[in-house]
Amino acid sequence: RPSEWAEERLVWAKTFFPYVPVQMNNSCLGVPRRYANLKTDILMLDDYLTNGEGRDVAGVVDNIDVLLKADDAKPCGFFLVCDNMTLHYRSPTYAEQVAQSWGVICSGGTLVSWYIGFPNLAGSWRGMVDVNREAQLFAPVILSEELAGQSACSADWRNGIRHLTRKYKGAWYVFSVNLYAGAMKQVTFTLPADAPQNGTVQVAGEHRSLELKNGRFTDDFAGHTRRIYRIK
Repeated sequence: RPSEWAEERLVWAKTFFPYVPVQMNNSCLGVPRRYANLKTDILMLDDYLTNGEGRDVAGVVDNIDVLLKADDAKPCGFFLVCDNMTLHYRSPTYAEQVAQSWGVICSGGTLVSWYIGFPNLAGSWRGMVDVNREAQLFAPVILSEELAGQSACSADWRNGIRHLTRKYKGAWYVFSVNLYAGAMKQVTFTLPADAPQNGTVQVAGEHRSLELKNGRFTDDFAGHTRRIYRIK
């Protein structure tokens, strides 16, 4: 539909749902050119890892930056592929499903939705189950309103590691994920000045810990690996 028509339709819809957020599903092309003047309460992007050969997780997650650049005052989210084998040439692997989902969260996205139907492959399904379980478990931390500066990373942002720092009930957390299939060695995180500077970093779910010294700790990442660090 023409952009003007869609904008009028969104304005019309809001008169019926004044207390319910209205979302518009965009393609990655529609956001930069401000289709319908982005007159929507929630920005949603429709872009898939498996709808063409040669795509990678990083290329999908990078579009969160496009959404936030378009309007960083609005919640933004992603339709990630669940199973759409009628249109896609394959399904995501377990590692890809985990990496793309946590990649959205660690990049500042506020919603993850999977499209469409039930997955045919066990790997994709297990990835969705694990992401759901972990996101619900850490939801109070991810949604914490306590003021916290953001950590820095030696393999920051465009170099493969997406990360999010939160403070919750006296503890600091760093959520991180390697968007690339290749391993990344000796990745160093530097905590903000108001976080603990020396002590121990617990790696959630892995029964191991790292040394925190002068506000820094270092770890290795296998390809498409999600890590959650807790510092207290």
